[in-house]
Amino acid sequence: MLLVSIACLTGCEEEKKAPSEILEYEGPFQEAEDLVMLYSESAKVQIRLTTPKLWEYENGDREFPEGIFLEFFNDEGEIGSTLRADEAFFFKEENKWRGRGDVEIRSMENNQQLDTEELYWKPAEQIMYTDKFVTIIDGDEIMTGTGMRAAQDFSWYGFGNPEGTFNISE
Repeated sequence: MLLVSIACLTGCEEEKKAPSEILEYEGPFQEAEDLVMLYSESAKVQIRLTTPKLWEYENGDREFPEGIFLEFFNDEGEIGSTLRADEAFFFKEENKWRGRGDVEIRSMENNQQLDTEELYWKPAEQIMYTDKFVTIIDGDEIMTGTGMRAAQDFSWYGFGNPEGTFNISE
């Protein structure tokens, strides 16, 4: 009888999961809604970021699942250019941004506009690039192509496979 009781007690012991079977939460550890963030340097606002939703992850990455709107200010404190995307992601380790969906950049100072479906921006290197189809309106010129690399201020840009209408001075 004693052996049967011991067998029942050991058989009823709760099964413990191995550490490798425990699921860890991988979602955002912080969320914000209707957010406006200002980035400044030397007490001057450089960028104003507006987003309906921000998810921040433990590794420092940030996701903007409902879109993002950035305003870039010039030295006079005026808006020089804007960037809008349907969704965005900031990769902290690489210090790189990715905009997706309907991505549009407007330069008020240079009368330029860029439209694409995906765009990467590396602030430290001051470059933007994509391997997707791009349209750039520069004054009265409309240029299209697949793949593009540009300075973040549009002082130069190049296409991988250019098309469009160009004005050539004699």
